[in-house]
Amino acid sequence: MRSCGGAVQGLREPVHNNQDPIYLNRANDGFVFFDNGCYTYGPVKRQADDKYLQSLMVGNFKSRVVMFGNGHQDDDSSAIFQWKKSGALFDENPPMIETEPAPCALNVDFVETIMCSKASPMQPWMLQRAKWQKATLESSSPNNPSAEKEHTSLNDSRIQCWSLTQSAAEFYSWLWSLADDDDHSKEEGTVVQAGILCEATGEVNVIARHYDSSDDLKQVLFAEGILQSDSK
Repeated sequence: MRSCGGAVQGLREPVHNNQDPIYLNRANDGFVFFDNGCYTYGPVKRQADDKYLQSLMVGNFKSRVVMFGNGHQDDDSSAIFQWKKSGALFDENPPMIETEPAPCALNVDFVETIMCSKASPMQPWMLQRAKWQKATLESSSPNNPSAEKEHTSLNDSRIQCWSLTQSAAEFYSWLWSLADDDDHSKEEGTVVQAGILCEATGEVNVIARHYDSSDDLKQVLFAEGILQSDSK
C-alpha cells in the first residue's frame, strides 16, 4: 500500500491462481477506497464479462476477505473468497467461511452508511468529483457487537460471505427495512453487492455498487449493521 501524508494513494492486491497483482489507485475511476480499509473495484459501465474485486473486514481482526467475482445475476456462485492478512494469504487455520446465497433473508439493523455518488446525475462517473456522505442511524437493536470485538478470536469465529447481483429495488428495500417506511420499489438499476457476517459479534458489513438503468455507475455504498437475534 502506498500513502502520502496519511492518505491512501494506491495498493497492490495479489490475486488468485498466481496471476499478476492488480495495482489500484485513485486514477482508476472504478476503484473506491473507504477510510475503514474496505474497498471495491469494478467497471464504471456494466458489460457482459465484467469482473469485480471487493475487500471487506469485520471487527478488530486486522484481516480481511477479498472476493473475486463477476456481475452476472445468474452466476454469482463463481465468486472466489480468500482470507488475507498483512497482504498475504493465511498459512494455516483460517477462519471458516460459508457462502450465504440469500443475504436479503438476514434481518440486519444497519447503523452506518458511507455513500460515494456522482456529483450530478447528468454527469459521467468521475471519482475525483464524487460526493461523499456519511450517515449514522439510530439503532433499534439491543445487540452491541463493539463490546465483543476486543475479545473475539478470529479462528473462533464463523464467517459468512456473499457476492450477489440484484435489482436496486430489492437491495434498498432490504438495506432500509428497519430504518424507514419509504417505498423503495421504484429504485431503478442493478446493484452488485458483497457482504460479510461475523456470527461471533453479529457484525455485518456490505459494499454495493449501484448501476443505473443505462448500466452506468451511479453510486458506491458501504454499510455496517448488526444482525438481529431473530435472524440466527
